[in-house]
Amino acid sequence: MKTLAISCWLFAIGFISCTNDIKPLAYGNASCANCKMLLADKHFGAEILTKTGKIYVFDSFECMVNFKNEYLTDESQIDKIVMADASKEGSLIDARSALYLHSRNFPSPMGAYISAFADENSFTEFKSKYPGSKWSYSQATDSVLNKNY
Repeated sequence: MKTLAISCWLFAIGFISCTNDIKPLAYGNASCANCKMLLADKHFGAEILTKTGKIYVFDSFECMVNFKNEYLTDESQIDKIVMADASKEGSLIDARSALYLHSRNFPSPMGAYISAFADENSFTEFKSKYPGSKWSYSQATDSVLNKNY
């Protein structure tokens, strides 16, 4: 009976610790899954959460796209993709619904000049300081995959 109780307790702890949710980006501590650089610039970063609960961390949109294109080609494997909101330090936003700014005046860590924003207001405010183009998730992804930035 004691063994059953211990087994149930360990199962419960394991179940609770395997929550499928995004974690805050650990700037200064975490390394990019694609290029292995340390996450440093709090305007940039991304995470992919798989259906199995594995989290992949990236220092930039372009690293996330390149990694996803090579290692996570089956969309059914992916639960969530989030980006750092360039206008709100520490805020993670849904990558697929984000607005993207391509501006040569605001370089991203790997040089594609792509930053993400949660809404039109923050995008417009940032764009007034750093002129550039407005892209959707698919436009930004295509730009990275085609190295057209």
